[in-house]
Amino acid sequence: MAEIEKINLRFLGVFWCRLKPSMELAVLHISIPIAFFYPKVGNYAAYKSYEPTLVSQLLEKSLSKTLSFYYPYAGRLKNDSSVDCNDTGVELSNVRVHCSMSEIFKHPYTEAEHVVFPQAKPHDHSKGNLAIAQVSHFDCGGLAIGACLSHKIGDGYTASNFLYNWGVLSRDISATPSPRFVGESIYPQCNDPSDVSSIKYEEPTGYLGKRLIFPATKVNALKANISLESGVQNPTRTEVVSALLYKCAVAARRANNVGSFKPSTLFQVANMRQRLNPPLSYDACGNVISGFLVKTTNERELNCPRLIREMRKEKEKLHDQQKNATKNTIISEVVDSLEKRKDAIP
Repeated sequence: MAEIEKINLRFLGVFWCRLKPSMELAVLHISIPIAFFYPKVGNYAAYKSYEPTLVSQLLEKSLSKTLSFYYPYAGRLKNDSSVDCNDTGVELSNVRVHCSMSEIFKHPYTEAEHVVFPQAKPHDHSKGNLAIAQVSHFDCGGLAIGACLSHKIGDGYTASNFLYNWGVLSRDISATPSPRFVGESIYPQCNDPSDVSSIKYEEPTGYLGKRLIFPATKVNALKANISLESGVQNPTRTEVVSALLYKCAVAARRANNVGSFKPSTLFQVANMRQRLNPPLSYDACGNVISGFLVKTTNERELNCPRLIREMRKEKEKLHDQQKNATKNTIISEVVDSLEKRKDAIP
């Protein structure tokens, strides 16, 4: 059991804004969960200065400062398509987990890891919270920091930058991160929220997660073999592992449902920051993403070399489309990719 102490945080600024309805806010209604585990290091004397109360106070202060730079996360969602940056803040929970950190990783399935995430997701809150965080203190002295950030504010890259800068400010509270929210420079405002509410994707329920560990030597060997068989030069780790997992998932589905082969689709998300013309900086925040599909219509097509060839081809096609893309074509591409993804989900 975990003892939970909740601390409601407010970033105390005078800034107020209202983000109007846009394509970016209307596209996705899921949260992005990320957790970091920090085992106890050093002897007791060195560790004593990092006792839980002091650590929690440090993280509270630095999170409050982080929200002054990532202000939309401190606001509240309204009408499912707009955000009031009204200085409300986010919820931070302190949790005591009565086991050692190593116990969490002994389980092959990932439900044990959920203990380090806030029990409620951002969009589960009736008040429209857009970010929630939890600091978990283990009996062994280890620490975990988990957070769930709304996809309506930004993509995974934005969430990663938020947490990275939270870490920077925890080490140096005088640091000055420079995130840039670029939504309205890419996606136009919309006066009618109903115009942008047609594409919705709810988080799946009833699934089971399992942790898989791929040693670097095995991944490199697989990359070399697939490069030789597919003709794709230097396939990435993401391409190789994605193809392998997709192949195994489709095979498992067929084994569990005896019968003829059913067509399926692999959907990949692409970070568009450096693919736009002109490219955006790495500190650009928002849902600056698109995606592409790789379809498998028969069992002969279900092999890693072919999957990686198709992934690389679709990725290059997406890159070429964005070279001379205008604002309107970017929007149409994103909408089209999300529509295709929705149609591909059975």
